[in-house]
Amino acid sequence: MSSKTANQQMVAAVQSGPNTTSRLTATLGALLAYAPFGWWIADAYPAFAVAGGIAAVGVASIPDKLSPWIIPDEWTHSLLGAAAVGGLVAAAGWLIADNIVIYAGSRIVTSEAAAQYGFAVGGLAAYGHILADGLTATAVRPLWPISEREGSLDLPALVDPRNNDGRINLVGTIVIVALAVGVMSSTVTATML
Repeated sequence: MSSKTANQQMVAAVQSGPNTTSRLTATLGALLAYAPFGWWIADAYPAFAVAGGIAAVGVASIPDKLSPWIIPDEWTHSLLGAAAVGGLVAAAGWLIADNIVIYAGSRIVTSEAAAQYGFAVGGLAAYGHILADGLTATAVRPLWPISEREGSLDLPALVDPRNNDGRINLVGTIVIVALAVGVMSSTVTATML
């Protein structure tokens, strides 16, 4: 019998697993990229909007699962990688709609429509993951193969007060927070109109 408390066991389990912050960032990035599309489709098809959100969370980690063992990281964390993930989800949508009758209102969803919807959800979720990775210390090429430029914002270092060298990081943090609040409030205002 172990002498560790339940709390110590939980902390050890979390610390020994994959990077939880990276998974959380990828999932939030996927949801934020899918959100405008989900809001747009929710008026006519609320069930599809919810299903798309669930699918976005489900496919958010695919770029990390494909790299580095199967496909190089610079391919999976790029525009091309997002299109590939969109293609995988489109194929799944095609197969589901081809084998099960799905109704959207009073109309039957065709395999082509399910594939297009799957591509949009998968591509947006994967690209949101990639952009969220760019906010961390992970260097990504978000426009590869169109552009070879690589970079990251390293937001955790920017927010960390221990790295506040001459108020540059503090100013950067205030600017990023102000931009994020401005974008979120304008999005909420636009959806309310």
